[in-house]
Amino acid sequence: ERGSVHLVSGATSIMLVGSDGASHSPGRVAPGTYSIRATFPTKGEVANAGTFTIYPNEDKSVTCNEAMALCKAR
Repeated sequence: ERGSVHLVSGATSIMLVGSDGASHSPGRVAPGTYSIRATFPTKGEVANAGTFTIYPNEDKSVTCNEAMALCKAR
């Protein structure tokens, strides 16, 4: 069972980096803990903009704040 992750606002794009170092696009992902690599309109890429854990069948929305270079998943 996979969870669902999508970007809501604040960043141009995000990539999810698993504990094994593999990168994943937002969408349906395996349960686990991921760090967020975000690309912001003016700051560019931030390698570790936040972390979150997703569980089976869970939906997460990621909101980023460019001024703080951080993203939160809820």
